[in-house]
Amino acid sequence: MDFRPEPLPRRWTRALALAVLLTGVAIRPGGNAEANATFALARALALHQRYELGELASASSRTISRDGRRYADQPPGLAFFAWPLLAALRVATDDLELQAHALAVALGALAVAASSVLVARIAHARLGAPPRWALALGAVHAAGSVALAATGQLTGEPLAGALALGAFALAVPPPGDGGPRALRAGRALVIGGLLGWAVLTEPLVMPVALAVALVVAATTDGVFAWVPIALAFALPQLIASHYAEQCFGDPFALGARLETGVAGMPEVALARLVAGSPWLLLLPLVSLDAVFRLARGELALAEGACWLAAVLGLASVAGGFDRRAPWGGGPPAAIPFVPYLVLLLHPLRGRWMAVALPLFAVAGAVQLASLATDPLVDLPAAWSRACAGELATSRWAHDAASPGEARVGWILGEAVGLAGAWSLAPLALPWLLALGPPFAPAVREFFGGRRRRIGGSL
Repeated sequence: MDFRPEPLPRRWTRALALAVLLTGVAIRPGGNAEANATFALARALALHQRYELGELASASSRTISRDGRRYADQPPGLAFFAWPLLAALRVATDDLELQAHALAVALGALAVAASSVLVARIAHARLGAPPRWALALGAVHAAGSVALAATGQLTGEPLAGALALGAFALAVPPPGDGGPRALRAGRALVIGGLLGWAVLTEPLVMPVALAVALVVAATTDGVFAWVPIALAFALPQLIASHYAEQCFGDPFALGARLETGVAGMPEVALARLVAGSPWLLLLPLVSLDAVFRLARGELALAEGACWLAAVLGLASVAGGFDRRAPWGGGPPAAIPFVPYLVLLLHPLRGRWMAVALPLFAVAGAVQLASLATDPLVDLPAAWSRACAGELATSRWAHDAASPGEARVGWILGEAVGLAGAWSLAPLALPWLLALGPPFAPAVREFFGGRRRRIGGSL
């Protein structure tokens, strides 16, 4: 297999990242208990440099009490990233809704955009996918999976997933790089640091850390590469232990508390994931191809690592250990593992692409309907609300999820006088600009070839 195809143009990935960011800016689906708790913790750090929420605890029900003090019942990693950003935002505006939305875009939409670009680049540079197909995989990660709902949410899964995917990209060697290699100390420090902060932000991302560790073990020479990785990984875990000791009274309580959250049935979690991302139905076909190539010794290390991360991630999602009920577009715990599921589609060629692309389009429509109405409801309800034009602003502007958790949603299209479903129309422009130029030649060639065949038959 030739692993040096034509380059993936940077303007394509930049346009894709911009479309994701504009989607996060244009749609504000509102807050939830987890997002409000993270925002309260970030405010406590920015205002008082402490973990205790104090009077800010009333903003969310996702808090715990210890010794008469209230703390956020959340992993602290996302709040640590939000802390300096919020300090800067407070200089520019006192509007809490605007601050929360800016943080959601900076830490949610930007993380999804980064992951989508990484998916495209890994598919092209590590798995040998053609440039347009690699871009399509990046786009389906951004718009055709549960990650889309995270573009407007202050939640830890997209940031943890982006950090872990960055470590994965650094750990997996280029194709054709045979034999053990010496991992430079600087690269090892970055890999360990990315994984450490990913786990601090969302401990459920640990299966990806395990996959990266196995890749490093299989591709590096000697044990010295593990020293900087372990040191860089350990520092964020010391911070997590300090946080857990102060908030929960046990330095090891953070990970244990996550396993006592909302436990759903495995088949329900996976069914929601497939319903929101129907392109997952292609994975059995891809898995058969992978088994045949593995038997012939042709399965690349990068693809094997993707399978490992995807299988471990699906097992984690199916286990039902999540802090919240699944979103309509899929369980949020799946967000860190979606990139590896998407990357597994890279071998599809020819006619199978024609099967995959309509599934991508259906997934994009389903995820947009869920995001624009309410990511917390089932897909049938989200779809009926979207068809009826009952979007975020019409319901959430006057409704509250629970005391102290007002969910104010809005869609930027309404600012220019568009109502209902038409308020989503401006979103088509950045996506057309991102995907139109790369795929226009292929579309013209496809329909031109059909016309020539039809003309010849006549």
